[in-house]
Amino acid sequence: MKNILNIAILLLLCITFSCSKTTYQDNLSSLKSHKQKNIEIRYSNSYTESQIQEVATRMKQAITFYGENIQPVTQSISVLVLNKDDWKKETQTLYGMPYAIPSKNKVVMTLDNNDFWKSTIPNQSKLTPEQNNELHLIYDNANKEVDMSKFFSLLVVHELGHVLSAADHVQITPNSFNELFANLFLHCYVATKEPKLLETLEYAPSLNETLLYDANAYTTLKELDANYSSIAGVNYAWYQNKLHVISKKFYNDKKIDGLKKFVAAFRNANSTLKTSEAIALTEKKIDSSLATLLKNF
Repeated sequence: MKNILNIAILLLLCITFSCSKTTYQDNLSSLKSHKQKNIEIRYSNSYTESQIQEVATRMKQAITFYGENIQPVTQSISVLVLNKDDWKKETQTLYGMPYAIPSKNKVVMTLDNNDFWKSTIPNQSKLTPEQNNELHLIYDNANKEVDMSKFFSLLVVHELGHVLSAADHVQITPNSFNELFANLFLHCYVATKEPKLLETLEYAPSLNETLLYDANAYTTLKELDANYSSIAGVNYAWYQNKLHVISKKFYNDKKIDGLKKFVAAFRNANSTLKTSEAIALTEKKIDSSLATLLKNF
């Protein structure tokens, strides 16, 4: 009798696990799919084919850009484009913050305006009339409201940079330098392949470098590396804005050759560099002016 009871409990557990597993697998089973060479985009039903085609075109161009300037890409890339409901089923990551899973050649993003994006709108009460006019000119939506959607739609290229460099066995450490690389890759891509969107990429970060600064939050590269997984949304956004500004300066000075030197230096580097060691490597192998910007971060 005891054996029969044990078997019954085991069967019940198996059935429960099976149902649970099926439910989890079915969480995103309703997603639509868009496939082309090296790319599969799965997306929420709320998005149109034209929206997804825009993402696919950008991904294709960015993969080609990486292949032409760094290393040919042979891996297949997976992209999830999720609305808020589907995002909750997939991840606990802050809604709106795009991210990469390099081990799975995967990028996750949304196209919907959200609270996180709104929190990165430069504080208009602290801008001059000229700055406010420029902000509206660049970022206004159809309702004449400042909307960061165009900016965040470019960040799929940043996340793709993480995926492609990892697949290319370029281990860029510490995390601050991995983020710098992704921003530099994004900046080089936009400047050469989508130059009409260069203002969209550059203007808000140039304001937020100052406006989002909080002396009571983390502010140094060393602090970013030490607390990378726990830094809050706006503080993390400030770091990214600061790295955007540095990437702009480096690109303006060195163009794509700077990106190539950056990758070459880290391709042959120790895979566990500390912040100070990465700055020293930058000064020795990449560019002294970039090293100075990082020292004075």
